[in-house]
Amino acid sequence: MICQRCGTEYENEEQICPRCDYGRPKAKKQLPQWAWWVMIVGAILAVFASVLIWYLNFYFSDDWMDGAWESKSLAISFDAEEDTFILANGETVVFGTFTANKDSFGLTTEDGTQYVYRYERVNANKMKLMFSQGNETVKVTVNRVIAEEEEESEEEE
Repeated sequence: MICQRCGTEYENEEQICPRCDYGRPKAKKQLPQWAWWVMIVGAILAVFASVLIWYLNFYFSDDWMDGAWESKSLAISFDAEEDTFILANGETVVFGTFTANKDSFGLTTEDGTQYVYRYERVNANKMKLMFSQGNETVKVTVNRVIAEEEEESEEEE
């Protein structure tokens, strides 16, 4: 047999050139140890980033506010898809757009008046609101208004 690489004539069963080792299977190169550490740290960072994104999306999302909320003196309804609200406080009714973050939401009425409410989310159906009215701070607990259809479906479950 003649080697295709160096032209040496040889005879062996393995069909490997004794001069240049042509025909020998190449050994797989192992990754250096630092490459394994880079992959491990990268995987950990990817998991951490995924959890962080989920948490921020859940925690700062205003979708949970969607719907009607009321107390004895205040009623507010949010449409999270349109970022709009309707607020009734006593005989005053205002509407406009809202923005929310982790502990407050801002309301901007159609005439440009702005209100800021601090809130604490107690659970899915209750939140505590704090806002300024004149020189005093008002604290109100509002409950989610659950439609009769929703109550019936909850009872069935």
